[in-house]
Amino acid sequence: MMRWLAGLSLMLGIGLAGCSSVDSSGPPDLGQAQFTLQGRLGVRWQGDSQQAQLNWQHGSGGDWMTLEGPLGQTVASLSRTASQVELQTTEGRYVASDPESLTEKVLGWRLPLQGLSYWVQGKLDPMQAGEPERDEQGRLQQLQQQDWLIRVSSYFPDHPTAGALPRKLSLQRDGLELRLVVDQWTLPDGTTLTP
Repeated sequence: MMRWLAGLSLMLGIGLAGCSSVDSSGPPDLGQAQFTLQGRLGVRWQGDSQQAQLNWQHGSGGDWMTLEGPLGQTVASLSRTASQVELQTTEGRYVASDPESLTEKVLGWRLPLQGLSYWVQGKLDPMQAGEPERDEQGRLQQLQQQDWLIRVSSYFPDHPTAGALPRKLSLQRDGLELRLVVDQWTLPDGTTLTP
């Protein structure tokens, strides 16, 4: 049970890696800048449900993530650098050169990690075809991309440099459902956004 929850941290954390396109029509692409995200993660898969606290840091040198259980204990930690991805759980240490191999090893299936860094920001992955639905303010509401259904049900208030960042997201594919509630974004300039 903890193994697939730890693997989920891997999926979300390294989703921020490797995205180099910037959408010039909107706010800056946070995938290219340093930020910290704190929130709650819920997972439903194969009849099981899990929840954890999520702490996610992204910078030019890589990504660092921790998942904490209900009593604040760390159940998984992730680090990603240019040369490797490492996941440490209560069950062991897993290392691979790329995120897809590691998720397949730990979870048993490969995930579209590139898209996650955009989806968590309420954006389309510019490297993939997608079918977005937007609200009256132009914000992403629903997206079908890479066989994933992504829904953004709530946003933080607009920020002058970051635009509107998602507060509540869900991702669904092949019986797997991920729900993320972002409690805090910390932007590159140190600005903190809370609901």
